[in-house]
Amino acid sequence: MVEYEGARWLRADLHIHSPFDPTRKFGENIREAIEAFDAGKTSLIDRIADRFLDACIAAGLDIVAVTDHNMVDGLRRMQPRINERMEEAAAAGMAIPVVFPGIEITAGGERPIHFLVLLPHDSDLELADRLVTHLFGPGERFDRATPLSTNTTVDEFLERLRAFCSPPAANETISRSS
Repeated sequence: MVEYEGARWLRADLHIHSPFDPTRKFGENIREAIEAFDAGKTSLIDRIADRFLDACIAAGLDIVAVTDHNMVDGLRRMQPRINERMEEAAAAGMAIPVVFPGIEITAGGERPIHFLVLLPHDSDLELADRLVTHLFGPGERFDRATPLSTNTTVDEFLERLRAFCSPPAANETISRSS
């Protein structure tokens, strides 16, 4: 039986951009890394993921959320190496930060508000893609490197987010399966 050890403080940063967020410059050659990744060569992406995790570890973080603007592409590319590092750390009895997928999304017009949407750490990143598509509709997410707003009011944004997160009503499920 494990004895209760009590609460403990965790250091968390729930708003970290990856080097793949087009609004940030981290000194990484992202274009070259993406081209290599698309060609099946992951070494550049792995090095970027290692530097990213090493920076989080050096900062003493226990939990991080990667919240790039309007996308999860950066985390998707780094995720295989992050998973490897988590397995290596567990085997060695060491800890590395738990990484949560997230998205930073802007809603509103004249006075926009930035929302951070976090998903469970073991979420399928396709869920995050579907969420962004649901919030944006068929529209573009970027104007060059500038993230665009969902072009909704804050109330409309929150209603779309609630609708995405709500399970279908029982009668909707029945009518869909009929």
